[in-house]
Amino acid sequence: MSLINALRISTGSIQLNQSALGTISHNVSNINSENYSRQTLNIGTQTIGGQAFGAQVNGIQRNVDNFLLERIDTATSDVAYNETRRDMLNTVEAVLNVEPSLGGLVNGFFEQLNILAASPDSASLRQNVVQSADRLADTFNNTYQELTDTANEADNDIDSALSTVNQILSDIAQLNGDIAAVESGGNAAANDLRDQRQAKVNELSTYFKLNSRTNSDGTIAITTENGRNLVNAGNHVKLERVAGGGTYDDIGIRNILADGSEAPGVDTLATAPLTGGSIKAMIDVRDTHVSDLQAELDELATTFMTQFNLLHSHGSSVPPQNSLTSAVTGVAATTDNLYTDVSATLEGATFNVSVVNATTGAVISTTAAAGGGAGPITLTSPGPFSLDDLDTLLSGNADVGGDLTVSTTVNSSGDATITVAATNASYAIVLDNVSGGDVTGLLQFNNFFSGTGANDMAVRSAIANDPTLIATAQMRASDGGLSFLDNQNIITMASATDTDYSFSAAGELGAETDTLAGYANSILSTFAMTRQDIVDRLDFDESILTDVTTRSQAISGVNLDEELANMLLFQRSFQASAQMIGVVDEMMQTLISLR
Repeated sequence: MSLINALRISTGSIQLNQSALGTISHNVSNINSENYSRQTLNIGTQTIGGQAFGAQVNGIQRNVDNFLLERIDTATSDVAYNETRRDMLNTVEAVLNVEPSLGGLVNGFFEQLNILAASPDSASLRQNVVQSADRLADTFNNTYQELTDTANEADNDIDSALSTVNQILSDIAQLNGDIAAVESGGNAAANDLRDQRQAKVNELSTYFKLNSRTNSDGTIAITTENGRNLVNAGNHVKLERVAGGGTYDDIGIRNILADGSEAPGVDTLATAPLTGGSIKAMIDVRDTHVSDLQAELDELATTFMTQFNLLHSHGSSVPPQNSLTSAVTGVAATTDNLYTDVSATLEGATFNVSVVNATTGAVISTTAAAGGGAGPITLTSPGPFSLDDLDTLLSGNADVGGDLTVSTTVNSSGDATITVAATNASYAIVLDNVSGGDVTGLLQFNNFFSGTGANDMAVRSAIANDPTLIATAQMRASDGGLSFLDNQNIITMASATDTDYSFSAAGELGAETDTLAGYANSILSTFAMTRQDIVDRLDFDESILTDVTTRSQAISGVNLDEELANMLLFQRSFQASAQMIGVVDEMMQTLISLR
């Protein structure tokens, strides 16, 4: 090998060591830079004409494990999903855990009924019952509304998240183009740009669980886990809200054209198959967790109101009322068949009607045989049978028909009703079931609660304004009259606290038989278990993320001790190459002097 070649090799070695020291300097300066990946010089043997000719730089390598990076993205999505659900359900937990609990309020209401049963004529105790019921209804209303607010907040957060996601997608597409431009010649590696792009992908993975692939030109293509394209090379999409068939808008995907304008068409992103990311968590909180709780609250509220109203309608207030109006829903016309629209158990059912003195409860006229009547009114069998038919039976009854008036109509809510009123202002109406279906209860002649569910449950306005309308008494069996100190109905209503009722499947709860307070406690305990499961999953996901991040950092993180050791190595190599040049120069000078 000639001295000239030795000089060239040594000069190349100096340049190589300069590049290596520059790379080390770049690493050290970025030791605290987030998302930076350690870079190393890829050194190879240079050959010319098949002969070794020193060393050469084959490129600057970015030290990463792509498999671990993908695992980090997946784990990040899982953490974001459960972390978002946990944080949002913490708000719900605060609402549900207010003391006294829903179950406690249910028991408290029945406790007030028991107290009233001991003194049914006490005005203050009646007022306590109304206040307790009103507090219970308000708790149902407020809890339901708080859940709705949580769902609306989750939906608003989706809008904010989509705005951030769109900016990330645009940035990734831009970085794709920049990387392709730098690496197009094959002589450079856009390592720092790749780090920037990976940071954007990591951020994107907090919103969606992703699939990605690297194209031959160094760009990447990213899709959602169910295959919807988000970014491919320099192209990307825009996510926006589009009208759907439910309460809330869906998420739409619109392509961004090459000139930056928006494509005219928009597709709907199917979110049901998604399993990770904060946006999926927001959707699940909004559409599943909140919806399940509201369904459970509705099941409790409707069962509570239905069963208690049935019991309340079996009795009479003291003093009794001059008129009673049904409040059954689901009957659109006064001619509709009650046996199909209300209950088949009404067919052939019997009940007594008494017209009594409103001041004393003494019988004026009655269908009850014990009071001298011909016997209870019997609903026609077989049907059909309507409110108009009931009007005919009552109006034409020989015992009481002359002392009452009956009318049917359709109220402002679109429900058919029947009103039974005493003809004399000093008279009142008392009803009592005898056999078969629950006529007074099913037709809801004297409801305590109004409303259709947890959202609008309330004490009936007439009772809220006048607690004396609480039905504490029942028709007197001896003659069909009413005793003002009778407490039979209030005792029956109070005993409902220990009665098991059938609840339909709702939310996370299957069909079950339980007391009203027991079902309320089931709602709370089931929610607590669901939230704890989310917390446990989050702990597991965080441990996975920590593990893969640590393993990735062991490869891509900058180790100061290692960099300083490499610096000394390349520094000495630089000095040796410089010394070699000095030796060659001295030898060449000797050769020249020999001439």
